[in-house]
Amino acid sequence: QSDETPTVNLTVEKIMYAEGEGKEREITMNELRAELWKKNFPQQEPSKRSVVLEASPDVPYERYYHVVTAIAAAGGVVAVMEEDGK
Repeated sequence: QSDETPTVNLTVEKIMYAEGEGKEREITMNELRAELWKKNFPQQEPSKRSVVLEASPDVPYERYYHVVTAIAAAGGVVAVMEEDGK
């Protein structure tokens, strides 16, 4: 994973999206989909298709599922981060 690997931080209230250190911003689900499609994952080499997904433990399954589905639909591969950063 590089510094430019997209990262989605999902909470009950919001979706935070970042590409690189210090570039995190709050976005809507539709904006997330647009950002993911801009990455053109199907044309990237496999090692550049990862999207890090960090979800707080209280996120409802349906909300989590929508984000995972959006990543997969854009051709990305979900890299799940646990709460302790592993």
